[in-house]
Amino acid sequence: MASATDLLDVAVEGLAAGQERVFASDSVLLTGGGFKDARPFRIGRTSSKVLRRRSGLRVPGMTELNTLASPVPKAFIRLPRNIPMVLDPDGTPLPRSGVQTGRAGYFDLLAQTYWGGILTGDRITVHYDDECAAVGRGPWIEDNVSASAN
Repeated sequence: MASATDLLDVAVEGLAAGQERVFASDSVLLTGGGFKDARPFRIGRTSSKVLRRRSGLRVPGMTELNTLASPVPKAFIRLPRNIPMVLDPDGTPLPRSGVQTGRAGYFDLLAQTYWGGILTGDRITVHYDDECAAVGRGPWIEDNVSASAN
């Protein structure tokens, strides 16, 4: 557990020293604070790719949410304390049924001292009604989250 920028600093230094895949496959990186600077872009890679290469782990999730999304093959398990929403390019919420792809939004039910609504620039695909072997009946998020909602 560390701040996102500290994890990135350690990952960049470790990769420069030839250290890759240093964690056991069932490990979890827990971070907060996000990447507030352009350091990942100066090194020519995205922050998640740097952390993935250094740790050997998939690096899903958002530092803005209070709970983790655990990865399973082809899906992220969405914990019940976050309500996922998908928005069209104009910001209009799409129906919470079927399969929807667009800009990610969440309502974090654990937020106590602030409004729990969060909009991101991420593009996600949510299955509201489909069943996933690891998750059960939706909603669940495909493992195709990209940094651009367009």
